[in-house]
Formats: sequence, structure tokens, C-alpha cells
Amino acid sequence: FGMKGGAAGGGFAQIVPMEDINLHFTGDFNAIQLANNLLAAMLDNHIHHGNDLGIDVRRITWKRVLDMNDRALRSIVVSLGGPGNGYPREDG
Repeated sequence: FGMKGGAAGGGFAQIVPMEDINLHFTGDFNAIQLANNLLAAMLDNHIHHGNDLGIDVRRITWKRVLDMNDRALRSIVVSLGGPGNGYPREDG
């Protein structure tokens, strides 16, 4: 995935052994977030364009993700803009 270090001392100061303190600041979280949200968008797009697979929109539990600690975003309702914007459902 990412090319950054693990925040354990790739410069001058180091923590040894590095495996015990690696904070995983490698960009991997961002790649996972993007892949998850791409799948959510593909699911919404499939439903918007006819839902050939017959997915029950009331049973969708796939949620979008955001790497942020914000309690206000843990329980939200999406797709409130009418039929052209999808089916309203809980997300977050």
C-alpha cells in the first residue's frame, strides 16, 4: 500500500524493536476507506439504474466510512433528496 513509514523512527530517533510501536501511518487506512466507499457507491449506482439483482434496499447494511472521530457522524440518514438521490437509509 502506502510508502510512508510507521512513525517509529525512520529518521534519526528510533524506537527498537519497531514492530512493538508501529502506528501504521502508511496510507493503508486511506486505501481501505476509498475501496469501501467505492463499493458503497457501486451498490447505490446499481440500485439507481434498475436493480437487476433485486437487492432489497431495506436490508442494505453496507456503510460508508470516514477516518475521523466525530460522534455526530456515527448515526446519520443518507439519500434524503428524493427519488433521484436514492432510497433514504441509516448510515454512518
